[in-house]
Amino acid sequence: MAVVVEHDLLRTLHRLHRQKNDLESRIERGPRQLKASVKKVAEITAAIDELKESYKRTQVLANEKQLLLKQREEKILDFKGKLNAAKSNEEFQAFKNQIAADEQANDVQSDEIFEQLEKIDEINSKIADQNEKLQKAVGERDKVQDKIDAEAAGLKSELERVVIELAESEAKIPIDIKTDYVRVAKSKGEGALAPLDGDFCGNCFKKITMMQHSDLAAQKPVACKECGAFIYLPENTRVG
Repeated sequence: MAVVVEHDLLRTLHRLHRQKNDLESRIERGPRQLKASVKKVAEITAAIDELKESYKRTQVLANEKQLLLKQREEKILDFKGKLNAAKSNEEFQAFKNQIAADEQANDVQSDEIFEQLEKIDEINSKIADQNEKLQKAVGERDKVQDKIDAEAAGLKSELERVVIELAESEAKIPIDIKTDYVRVAKSKGEGALAPLDGDFCGNCFKKITMMQHSDLAAQKPVACKECGAFIYLPENTRVG
């Protein structure tokens, strides 16, 4: 006796496979989006931490330069005090030369300190920008988390319903083709079934043969010779 598989059953199976795939994709999409949001928050936080370390290093360097400037200014005052007490022209000139050298060094030091202070202002500005980005990123992360929490229960409940309905429909598959169906469904999911599209497989667009047309008309199982999908007739479609 020829195996008969109703097109309504294959249509139902395909619909349920598509629903199952869509629900699983939506359930998986949330954690992926959350992971991306969490990663963004972590990256911005790391950037802020790096800027804060740079700020500390720059501030320490500026403080050291300011301390050196102050020490050199005190030396200059000391040398100026010694000018009048110089015992010879040579000693007087040596003090003057030292004062001039220290004053020139202080001019350079003052420029370097100014550069460090400018750098500190620049770092502070970058930290402020990054903090603003962090607030937005945290808000986006929380929004994604809230959306996942709100949708998760409903999506999982719907998936459970679809899985049960799919199992019930699969129980109606003729035993003669059940093994082939299970094998193809396991590897291809919703691609295990395909509607007839004119004279072609709705999955891979391989043209079906005249014999396959006849088998479809007789509701015999027809597998695409290219992709292996079980072909069915869309609603309100007739063959032959």
